[in-house]
Amino acid sequence: MLSGELSSTRLPRLDDLAVGEATLILWSFSGASRLRADGSREARAELRLSGQVRMACTRCLQPIECMLDEHRGLRFVGTESQAESEDAEDDAFDVLVASRSFDLAGLIEDEVLLALPAAPRHPGCSLPSAAASEPARAESRAESRAGAQAGAIDAPVECPEGAQSRGLGAALRAAQARREKGGAKD
Repeated sequence: MLSGELSSTRLPRLDDLAVGEATLILWSFSGASRLRADGSREARAELRLSGQVRMACTRCLQPIECMLDEHRGLRFVGTESQAESEDAEDDAFDVLVASRSFDLAGLIEDEVLLALPAAPRHPGCSLPSAAASEPARAESRAESRAGAQAGAIDAPVECPEGAQSRGLGAALRAAQARREKGGAKD
């Protein structure tokens, strides 16, 4: 059995997702070989993860603590095609291709990312108050005036799909860039 701590600073995708200080993930990995009825051997492993990842709430953008307490059963096979066919059949285990150079840190990072919520949100979360968001609106109005004065915006622009997550200023800049490239309509 192997165990240890892994900092998010060594897991770049998790580090990009987490906010604030580095996150510590506690992990343990144990493996065993099992004899099958046909006389062949089957390699299995167990991965346990725990920790607390601070992410940004998708509604208010304030930090939210996401708890990890995961247990994954793993089964190793010889080829990629075997892994693909057997993974669909077995819900109890994730099926992976065995390799002499196994990337345990990569597996830990993959499993942590899969365990985290795709859109973390505080229970009963509401948007920030109007007073708290006034500086952002003032900045957006200033960008709009500056763009209009420079002739950058010559027609009303509808926000393209997904603009809410990028912000209005980014959406307007993207729409303007598309217009300049080929006269595409939004």
